[in-house]
Amino acid sequence: MVARCVGLHGNMKIVLKRELRDIPFVGLLLWWLDFPTLARGSEWQEEKPKMTAMLETFSEERLPVQVLLFPEGTVCNQTSIANSLKFAAREGRPKLKLLLLPHKKGFYTCLDSLKSEFNSPVVYDMTMTYQGYAGDIPVKSDPLWQTVVNWFFGQVPREVHVRLKRFSMEEVMSDSHWLDSRWAEKDKILTHFKHHHQFPSDGRGFEPTTFDSSEHRKESSVLSLVCLSAITIALPLVTAGLIIPTLLLSPLIVALWLARRIRTSLHGKDVGQGKDGDKARSGSRSVRRGPLGRSRDMAPLRDPARARKRTRAWQRPPPLASCSPHPHPNSHSR
Repeated sequence: MVARCVGLHGNMKIVLKRELRDIPFVGLLLWWLDFPTLARGSEWQEEKPKMTAMLETFSEERLPVQVLLFPEGTVCNQTSIANSLKFAAREGRPKLKLLLLPHKKGFYTCLDSLKSEFNSPVVYDMTMTYQGYAGDIPVKSDPLWQTVVNWFFGQVPREVHVRLKRFSMEEVMSDSHWLDSRWAEKDKILTHFKHHHQFPSDGRGFEPTTFDSSEHRKESSVLSLVCLSAITIALPLVTAGLIIPTLLLSPLIVALWLARRIRTSLHGKDVGQGKDGDKARSGSRSVRRGPLGRSRDMAPLRDPARARKRTRAWQRPPPLASCSPHPHPNSHSR
């Protein structure tokens, strides 16, 4: 919604956890939308090349992409806050009261992958809170299904406050503690909002801009969710519609092919039998049985005259048997 309000909609890519790719249909949707994923711990080394390759493709093709990253990496509750404070004390990093310490690996990997000789990424630091925020840290986070139910029944904040600051690549890369400094600043901003219900002034005289999200209600409606779900479900169904008939017809196709091969093999040999029941000699020339048990050699003849003679002989009817004996050819009639 923020991207649409500032004119950056349509090219947003969200960096998500790798575990989401294992959810049926959700993983297919992430692949279809080209959303990069990252992992923590030992799986990071395996996931880093895939994420880097995808982001470098965006940069090489000069696509106007906006990459949204949540460096905290997880939800905020009392357990994660306690673990974050222990890690900050051990590593000498800022101790935050309302936020978790950001992870640096994914953030700087994104910058290095998107940077090229034709492109220099710009970093937008976004701090977001909502009307009625009191700074309470929940004991444990609500499950995903509970969040979806609350959203469906309209139990969501009616007013959201967003603070954006723009930084160049040089400003970010020149300060090794840039990410920690931004999160320490965010912690102070949220503390101020908890008491005064508004962001503190930055001293430059900028007035907040109000956007009415009702103009873009269609983008966040149930209809949009249904359309995305339909696309996700349709892709495997179309694929299955092509594969399943092929698998069902494969035995029939194989049977027809074998029958044709057997028929060709049998017709390529002499399968006729002689008058005495002996099998005809098999060879490279096929023999067809003609009328009166005569066999005709079907091999092509090279001599046209001989071919005509044999054809006429074949078409001439057989001689009829005579009751009277024939006279001897050397005998003289008297």
